[in-house]
Amino acid sequence: MNTMNPSLSFKRRALWSAAALALCGTLASCGGGDDGGSAGGGGGGTGSKAGEDPIAVNTSLAIAPMVAKSTVKAQEVAAQPVLGADAPVAQITLPALAATKAALPAPQKGQAMRIGTVRATGAQAGADEVAKLLQWQLLPGGGQAAALRFASTGAAGVRLAVDVQSLPEGAVLRFYGDEGEVQAVPAAEAARLRAINEKAGLEGEAARTVWSLPFDGERATLEVELPAGVAPDAVALAVPQLSHQMLTVQQALEKDASDIGSSGSCNLNATCVYDDINAESRAVAKMIFNAIDPDDGRLKSYLCTGTLLNDANSSGTPYFITANHCISTQGAAASLTTYWFFRAASCGSPNRADGGMKVLGGGAEGLITSPAYDDTDPANPYYGYDATLLKLNNPPPAGAVYAGSYWGSLGTGDGTLGVHHPGGDLQKYSVGNVTGYTACKSSSDGGSGCARNGDSTYPLYRIGWKRGTTEGGSSGSALFVRDQATGTRYLAGVLHGGNASCSNQGGFDAYGRFDGFFPAVQPWLQP
Repeated sequence: MNTMNPSLSFKRRALWSAAALALCGTLASCGGGDDGGSAGGGGGGTGSKAGEDPIAVNTSLAIAPMVAKSTVKAQEVAAQPVLGADAPVAQITLPALAATKAALPAPQKGQAMRIGTVRATGAQAGADEVAKLLQWQLLPGGGQAAALRFASTGAAGVRLAVDVQSLPEGAVLRFYGDEGEVQAVPAAEAARLRAINEKAGLEGEAARTVWSLPFDGERATLEVELPAGVAPDAVALAVPQLSHQMLTVQQALEKDASDIGSSGSCNLNATCVYDDINAESRAVAKMIFNAIDPDDGRLKSYLCTGTLLNDANSSGTPYFITANHCISTQGAAASLTTYWFFRAASCGSPNRADGGMKVLGGGAEGLITSPAYDDTDPANPYYGYDATLLKLNNPPPAGAVYAGSYWGSLGTGDGTLGVHHPGGDLQKYSVGNVTGYTACKSSSDGGSGCARNGDSTYPLYRIGWKRGTTEGGSSGSALFVRDQATGTRYLAGVLHGGNASCSNQGGFDAYGRFDGFFPAVQPWLQP
């Protein structure tokens, strides 16, 4: 049976108070500029502007953005099945779930958006059982390959969790669905991911588990390829669970994708101002991951938004920031898949995806997190930046932007821009202003758990929107401010929650303040 403990948090370092910023001294602005590279697909931008009010950024308290360069993997492995379509493949079929898409809770800001559940496959997919089901076929080069298919009846998408107990050098795992996408994970990569998980505190099966990408439809297949001279008994793999997703996430371009166009009508298509928010659009990604549901203690599948961050040395290290209420444990981080350039094909086609979308698997390493709220300290009832810094285990796609960041404080009236994926929809943007400061001591419940009139020591910005809004699924997304001198935008906050919506456009949203969280992340971003 599964012994995974995804609730095991990665190691936390002490969070400094905002007052500790005085110890940082005067920090020089650094980092590479936009090299004008393609964003990975047709923008269809109109040249119009987002329209937020710029502010005077103190660039000594900022890190500039940088465009990701093309990356070359040390070991290229063909991402295509080696078995023919007529090869024998056993199938494990799980029955339909009683709960369907209609049973999913309505997306709420302040909570990760639920998109599915994680199902145990049972004893039929233990290591001994998998070994019996794999039917090995001889390959032309002398190697061997076998495959095993899983079907979760009624699923809109499926992810497999493989417990890699033993995989010999030179072997390759491949995952694929029925739509043609293939993911290759060589043995060396599986070992690297295990080492990252163990470094972050996971043990046993939790550390060994490799999550596949999500594949549309009810079925996903695991293929194993062995090099010549290696016997099948050197392989020990179990598939103790899979993610049964009730919403599609891969978004085949010509299909009816359930979360495209699902956000409120007042949301603004990012492609319509693509020329203006090009860098920010390419830094923000849609996230899929698995985490423990705090209400029942079961592992489920979720969706949020996150942002790629540059460091002061422009090292290309893929730091990635999101909300603590999205990812707060290494188990969740290890399951992360990100979707880049997930935007409308053009301003005039708001419900059709850009063909340049890129999917990145491999999970992430959790570095540090700040809780969303903490009611346990009576001396500090309002607390929490609700932010998590991760390091992606694989480099982002070429053309992605490492966002800049700003750890100067914002004042009332300062203009802001939000870029996010409401309800998992194609990328949207919102324009507003800082209206004050707040702190929250419960999950997002229409804002009633948040202080109404906090002072500038409170850990969250209150944002009122002039155009657009945010929704469930936008959680963890970036709040940007634009420097009036250069036009460069910098991340200044991470979305916690709030009561703003298309039906309540006079409401507010709360963003964790990056100026308060920065001392915690400084060892990585400003070493």
